[in-house]
Amino acid sequence: LHHKYMYLRLGGKLPVKVQYGMDHVAQWGGFSRNYGLQPSSISDFKKVFFAQSGGSDAAQTDQINVLGNHIISQSMKVEVQVSNFQFNAYWQNMSEDSPIRLMWQSMNVFDGVWGISVRNKKLPYVKGILYEFINTTDQSGPYHDKDGIVYGGYDGYMTNSVYTNGWTYFSRTIGTPFLTSPIYNTDGSRNILNNRIKAHHFGIEGSLCKINYRSLMSITENFGSYPNPFNSKMYNNSFLLEGSGEVIKNTGIEAKVSVGADFGNLHGNSMGFLIGIRKSGSLFKY
Repeated sequence: LHHKYMYLRLGGKLPVKVQYGMDHVAQWGGFSRNYGLQPSSISDFKKVFFAQSGGSDAAQTDQINVLGNHIISQSMKVEVQVSNFQFNAYWQNMSEDSPIRLMWQSMNVFDGVWGISVRNKKLPYVKGILYEFINTTDQSGPYHDKDGIVYGGYDGYMTNSVYTNGWTYFSRTIGTPFLTSPIYNTDGSRNILNNRIKAHHFGIEGSLCKINYRSLMSITENFGSYPNPFNSKMYNNSFLLEGSGEVIKNTGIEAKVSVGADFGNLHGNSMGFLIGIRKSGSLFKY
């Protein structure tokens, strides 16, 4: 795994701060189920670092494109402090096509995460609220080759022909729960079969009567993928409500209760409960 990042943050002690950054990650080397042992020398690492095409010992796709499975994510955030309130607005975009442009000029400009949050230091009842909109349906269009020209498109987020597991860990999608993890596949496939989605995500947290609470809700429309679209849109609604508080004052012993549920025709209906006790600080000191 290769990962490098660069961020610029301006504002200092001013009430308005602006941040812009870029993350570059790449899978490379190792063994591919489809193509066998992959290039992993120091010179190959240089190609991965600078996102260059692979040599003759690389898979043909990596010779045409770049060596390894690359993703570049750009993000922008604005923070505004007004009295005891902090307002955040942010946008994150993901690119798998070259050349890499600024996020508002990218081929898949309509894909990404847009969010806004408000936090306060004064009112305990509502300490923070959040809204996010996630879209991954564009993917620079449904075609990789168009009119005989390789132009990009059909990004197939988180998937890859060389590394069939793509960006997953133990069959669970890395970074987002909304692109359906392969662990849910019923056909035995290791690919992410649902990577074109639209999602609305809401969150609120605070404290009531010395009980800390948090509530999350996500509503998603799921379209499958470009090569294997769903016959009709699939929906999934997820909810979480949790509360926690100290059992005995000043002991660091905290009890927590959570209830979560999923409803919809994507994974079916399910519900779960959690009850836990946590001790912070020294285990034997009260």
